[in-house]
Amino acid sequence: MKIQRTDASLLQSAQSRRQEAAAMTASAQTPAPAQADISVQAQGLEQAHQRMQELSDVDMDKVEQISRALAEGTLELDMDALGRAIIEMHCR
Repeated sequence: MKIQRTDASLLQSAQSRRQEAAAMTASAQTPAPAQADISVQAQGLEQAHQRMQELSDVDMDKVEQISRALAEGTLELDMDALGRAIIEMHCR
């Protein structure tokens, strides 16, 4: 006659180890769909970044307009507004 030990804590420990192993196996086999989404988003951001690099930071039409007004002597400046803008910029 063979005696088998059926202690409840031993059974629970063995069951929890089996469940952990099954969970690890299942998670290892599950593909990562988020990675594909990130790649698509990263590509979109890269394309937007490239387009932004192609844009000028300077409004060339405005530069031309001011240059023409300077050359013709018709540029009008509000010295009070200019002074306030300079002070405001340096107070930031």
